Amino acid sequence: MGVQSGSLFFFVCRAVVLVVIMFALPSPVRARTDVGVSLLYLSGTHYESHSSVYEQFVAPLLKLDTGGSRVEFAAEGIPALGITSSGSSATFGTATTSLGFGDATLRYALDAHGRYWLGAGTIIIDQQTTFTQATSTSPYLTESSRVSGARYEGRLRFPVSRDAVILDFAGSPNLWGTYFAGSCNHCYPAEFSTPEHGSMTDASAMFEIPRGRSIWDFGVRFINYSATFTHYNILADRNTGGGVEVEYRYLVAR
Repeated sequence: MGVQSGSLFFFVCRAVVLVVIMFALPSPVRARTDVGVSLLYLSGTHYESHSSVYEQFVAPLLKLDTGGSRVEFAAEGIPALGITSSGSSATFGTATTSLGFGDATLRYALDAHGRYWLGAGTIIIDQQTTFTQATSTSPYLTESSRVSGARYEGRLRFPVSRDAVILDFAGSPNLWGTYFAGSCNHCYPAEFSTPEHGSMTDASAMFEIPRGRSIWDFGVRFINYSATFTHYNILADRNTGGGVEVEYRYLVAR
């Protein structure tokens, strides 16, 4: 059971372009590099056209930031490591989902103090779900999808003594990919696929505490993702949720 490789190729190409631009800039612009990991907990609701189910998601996110006071490259992601188990319902049954995503953004500070930032980049979302039995909406036991597209960001950073409050808002208005379904012995076709189009918003509020080479962030994050089957113009799925995020980064160069 595979997922579309084209969206991964374009995501990698866009990310490489951002990295090339970053390292083509003068070295003082990229005077700082830090790497780290955050623990993200989200709870929310997964909607489809016939029903909905409550979900919880816990996963580590790998982080990379490099740049200076005016230009910054940031990337985060998980390589399909997050696992969620949905509750049993008449529509969805019991399912296990592997969810991975990555995003990369090049940001620019609009002021010399680095308080107001705008950015643009790319994002990819990959999910694979296995059902224990056929459901009332689909006889297929596996489904997967991969979507990718452009990502746009706005950031506000307000100093509080040695610390800072950081507000982020990101939008991906055009995500494109393909939905696959399979593992059905009595279905025709045995494997089914159809294109889908989605969009996503991602907002967070974090309190940042830098101490020496260590940087701690604590806050909340909210995500809203929806997709439709383009050939049928019906809802594929929608996921809305919020939760807490704790992040640690280590300054490897400055």
